[in-house]
Amino acid sequence: MPAIYAELRKIAARHLRRERPNHTLQPTALVNEAFLLLRKQHSLEMTDRAYVLAIASLKMREILCNYAKRRNRIKRGSGEVRSLEDEAAITIAGFDHDAVEFLALEDALVELEKQDPELVRVVDLHFFGGLTFEEIAAVVNVSLSTINRRWRFARAWLYAKLK
Repeated sequence: MPAIYAELRKIAARHLRRERPNHTLQPTALVNEAFLLLRKQHSLEMTDRAYVLAIASLKMREILCNYAKRRNRIKRGSGEVRSLEDEAAITIAGFDHDAVEFLALEDALVELEKQDPELVRVVDLHFFGGLTFEEIAAVVNVSLSTINRRWRFARAWLYAKLK
């Protein structure tokens, strides 16, 4: 674990850059919470670095999503409608630091997952996990061209859904 701790902090910092600037979680706290979730749910065999990073990143996303949902419950009824039109180029990056937008992306990913879970896995691993397409291909055990195809399709689908 110490060997990949620095990488986990980078992934956590990447996740938090997409959050509002005054977020109460810091990268270290996010890594620690994700690690605790991982210890509960997985055996954490550290044989495959890319796999461990991918699972940790998914747990970080889950933590942030739950945090945003809790925070958003307080604001219910505000009537504010937000658009992700500016995100439409779907590098999926550069959120307006607003939980509403994060939750819109999360809802779109949940909907896409019902249609094709493999597409969402590629988005999770690449966008949220920071894994390269080559690393994703190794983790998922499919060809690089299949991963590229899934990424392009998922990006286009999310673009249309979030527009």
